[in-house]
Amino acid sequence: MTTQSIIPKLVQRALKLAGKNNFAQSCTYEVGKFLQISSGLKRKARIAEIGMGYGVGSAWILSGMSPDSNLITIDHKQEQIEQVRKIFINHKIEILQGGWKSILTYGPFDFVFIDIKEAKFNEADLVIDAVNLDGIIILDDFTPMEHWPDAWEGKPDLVREKWLNDARLLCMEVRTSERSSILFARKVKLNP
Repeated sequence: MTTQSIIPKLVQRALKLAGKNNFAQSCTYEVGKFLQISSGLKRKARIAEIGMGYGVGSAWILSGMSPDSNLITIDHKQEQIEQVRKIFINHKIEILQGGWKSILTYGPFDFVFIDIKEAKFNEADLVIDAVNLDGIIILDDFTPMEHWPDAWEGKPDLVREKWLNDARLLCMEVRTSERSSILFARKVKLNP
């Protein structure tokens, strides 16, 4: 069995759109499978994706979430959004255009996938505040420490420190390939 044969059709359509637009920042197969599995852990879930790109992560989430859940995603590029909307016709997704913080008013959420830098660090507390107790948060695009470039050696990783040490979360780094990992968190305490 090839990897291609186990990629859902909707994900294949999103990957094709991303390729057509020379967009190389889509989530990897391994991260996608993690999103697919995790998005279906809770029924009637309110799911948010911060940073849609060309919809690859959205497609993985849609392929795994329960039918009574809903997905809201956001990006700021109108032309890109219009292209993505075409592949998601007849799917349970709301696509917003604007700055990422505007999605927070649609919360609280049961599951959040963060794929933009600002929401991962500078304003991480805003995201955590918008997640229900026992809600799941996934952040991708991490490099395991043993593969850091020389320029990063000896420097603190403030994003990892924030998420791994936040008292409201149980969080761990999960290796998705030799050179990449995600942070997987569950909110276990209410906001102070």
